[in-house]
Amino acid sequence: MALFQDLLVEQLPKLRVYARFLARDRALADDLVQETIVQALTHREQFTPGTNMKAWLSTILRNRFLGELRAQARLATYIAMPKLERHIVDQEVRLEMRDLERAFRSLPKAQSDVLWLVGAGGFSYHDAAKIVGCPEGTVKSRANRARIELDRRLTSETPNTRPTRVQAAMHGN
Repeated sequence: MALFQDLLVEQLPKLRVYARFLARDRALADDLVQETIVQALTHREQFTPGTNMKAWLSTILRNRFLGELRAQARLATYIAMPKLERHIVDQEVRLEMRDLERAFRSLPKAQSDVLWLVGAGGFSYHDAAKIVGCPEGTVKSRANRARIELDRRLTSETPNTRPTRVQAAMHGN
């Protein structure tokens, strides 16, 4: 059986990605990851061996982030932070990604959180439900509503009727 520290180190890249998604600021994301690791090591007895380390750590990280927003009243800064830099050569893809990002950010927070977790984050509905603290059925419903709303917004914003690459990917094409 892998040691606790080995499991923790294995999850660091995933934690960094999730922290950067939440914080939209590299320094804050790095702080969140560090605080998450410290808290995980401090409370390692609360982790049940054989369960999902990724979900446990992601829950800690998300709770740290929400606490940071509340404690320092960063909500306005969080919403107004600049977009992530994109290094996409193809102009069409860049425009589609901009539209997707705009549509994604306009979703209700509860929907965008679960869609990110089960879509980009690769979490199961079960694990996502544990992270956000709601029933699995609620996560499925929020993710489905978010996908439908994204599709609606992307379709209404796309000037031609040809589906974009992003829309095709959303539908598994």
